[in-house]
Parts: sequence; C-alpha cells; structure tokens
Amino acid sequence: MSDTRLSRIRKRLSFANVVSMIALFIALGGTSYAATSLARNSVGKGQIRANAVGKSEAAPNSVGKSEIGTSAVGRSEIATDGVAASEIKKDAIDSDEIADGGLQAADLSAAAQSAINGVKVHSTVTSAGAQSTGNAKAVTKPAGTGVYTVDLGFDGSACQASVTVTGADVGFANVTPDATNKNILAVNTFDGNGTAADRAFDLLVAC
Repeated sequence: MSDTRLSRIRKRLSFANVVSMIALFIALGGTSYAATSLARNSVGKGQIRANAVGKSEAAPNSVGKSEIGTSAVGRSEIATDGVAASEIKKDAIDSDEIADGGLQAADLSAAAQSAINGVKVHSTVTSAGAQSTGNAKAVTKPAGTGVYTVDLGFDGSACQASVTVTGADVGFANVTPDATNKNILAVNTFDGNGTAADRAFDLLVAC
C-alpha cells in the first residue's frame, strides 16, 4: 500500500470511528466468543437468574439424586398431586422418609385402618342374610330361622369374633366357629325372648 493511501486512511481515522468498529465486532462475534471461552464450572447459581431454567431446558433424566442436595426439595416445591404412584419406585419410601406424625389413620385405606385396629373382617348383614357392607368372603342363610353362615376366607381359629344385633327389632346374637371348617363362623340370632328369629347384625373379627 502506498504512503499516499495510508495517509488518506490515517486522516479519516477518529476516536468515534474506532469505537464504532469495536462495538460492531463485539455485536457480531463477541457473544460467540464469550460462549465458547467460558471456563469449566464457571457458571453457578449466582449467574442464573430466578426461573431461568425450566422443564424445557432440562433433558430427560438429566437431574438425578447427585444433583439434588439433602433437603433441597420440600413440600413447597411439589405441586398438589405432583408426585403420583408411577413416580415412586417399589420400596422407595421407608419409615425413615416419613416424619413423626406425618402419616395419620385418615391417610390409610379402610383395609389398612382395620388391620391397624386389629379388625380383620367386618360385615354388616341384613336379616335376609345379605352382606350389605364388609369384607367377609361370603355370607349365606341356610334353611332355618335366625341361622347364618359367614365364610371368612381364611383360618379364623386364632381370631376373636363379636356379633351385635342391629335395626329396630329387639334381639341378640351369638357367634361360634364351625366344628369342621376353620374358615366358617356360625351366627345365630334371637328375639328379645330368646326365640330364634331373623335379625340384622354386625360382625367384627379381630386377629
């Protein structure tokens, strides 16, 4: 390049021109430079603004136990119904994961509540011999007044049974194990005078 041409370029250079060119360079390539020249582990929590990283930025299975600190996820971070049975693997929750008083009887199924209370079988039976509610395997009414058969579905010889007459009709009842079949209980109901009579009743079996 001739001295004349260099002289012309020098005359046209000014502080404003130089600053403008630097700004243009940074705008076009400075961001890429910064992105490719970040040192390993140089971006931490302090460099990430609140709510900047959401589900769409996290790859499937990219966040594991090693990325979650102890006690980092509390109840406030979990939406209502946010964790379903499909998200919990078998045996994942043990007694160590449940705080004292964190699980109440109301949180258990009816069957679990009965098991805790010692009641394994509960049955509400109509005077006609139909089980209206309960979990006995079967209830039948053989021929005869005030005679009912309750099939527990298991050996109940080590259990205790209690029967109470219900409804408007006065009466009482007794329950005895079947002489040959340990799964069967015989319930007999009576009127107030002690005469065999059909009566509705509640049966509880505790084991």
